[in-house]
Amino acid sequence: MKAAEVMVSKVITVGVDATIGEVATVLLSNHISGLPVVGEKGELVGIVSEGDRPIERQIYRTRFSRIYRRCRREQFGSAASRC
Repeated sequence: MKAAEVMVSKVITVGVDATIGEVATVLLSNHISGLPVVGEKGELVGIVSEGDRPIERQIYRTRFSRIYRRCRREQFGSAASRC
């Protein structure tokens, strides 16, 4: 099997100015584990992945935060979402 057979042609990317939080959100929202980082002209300048330590920490925080908010809503109703 070749890369062309399994690759994605609509690539999700982030710019070099994306924050770690934004990267984590994109990874989680799209159920992916890595993102190409592109420069102003769309050129590839690097790759970030959920295995990178700062991103791994942010993903954990984001997941925990989402789970916490969901549990609060289930426990206390919609008023908890304003806490």
